[in-house]
Amino acid sequence: MTKTMVIKKEDLISIDIFRPPVIRTSFWALKLDLADFCEHVGIKRKHGFFTRLRFTPENPKEFVAKVRELFT
Repeated sequence: MTKTMVIKKEDLISIDIFRPPVIRTSFWALKLDLADFCEHVGIKRKHGFFTRLRFTPENPKEFVAKVRELFT
């Protein structure tokens, strides 16, 4: 089952690519999938219970490039 999470442009602080495990870069990040095993995307946002999110899209580099293109 796939869910969609929307993060507004004004809420996005940063987006980047990280190597596993997640704990190397953020102890309190919410892992939305098995990001501990693969290169994954990390998002830092201003609001929400978890301000740091980690997940693994099919192609992390392409995902980050498209988001940066949309949000700049």
